[in-house]
Amino acid sequence: MAFFDTDYEKFIETDLTGSTPRGLMIYQYVNLDDVSIRGFELELEQRFSENLTTSIGVNRNYGEKNGEKLTSVSPSEVLVTLEWKPFGDRLTIQGIGSMIDDGPENESNCGRSGRGACLEVAGHTTLNLYADYMINGNLSAKVGVENLTDRKYWDWISVDGKSADDPALDLFLASGREFKAELRYEF
Repeated sequence: MAFFDTDYEKFIETDLTGSTPRGLMIYQYVNLDDVSIRGFELELEQRFSENLTTSIGVNRNYGEKNGEKLTSVSPSEVLVTLEWKPFGDRLTIQGIGSMIDDGPENESNCGRSGRGACLEVAGHTTLNLYADYMINGNLSAKVGVENLTDRKYWDWISVDGKSADDPALDLFLASGREFKAELRYEF
């Protein structure tokens, strides 16, 4: 478990100043005075047997600038992992659930891109599944499916300050269901 409370005299933040006709965002670096970021991180692990382990991690952040909420701090997250090794270390199957809280209300930043009401980002849950097989001492194979439920969502940090009616919002959606494979040979 870790707690943190950090005060900054000069905090550098990116500020969305506009966008091009193609929807590319234009940013500017801004120095903020009197910024405070605090929160905690917690991780717990439970080993049920030699082959079965679960863990949970929690991350909670909160930021303020000059006494007002700092919206560029990512929302809270809970990560739950279940790992099963049915054949010792040769095969590992891992499931990961990630739960992200709603994006912060940022009425003070609404319309920074020159449009209407601010985008409200709902919390979301994603599920990922991975398998890692050690074929021999030098050769291993990995496969994975990320965002198993094919959930459409925005990461808060990608759309902070965007308007709800921005025609380019779909460009910032996280990738849907994604398949990965890797074959690795080590000399």
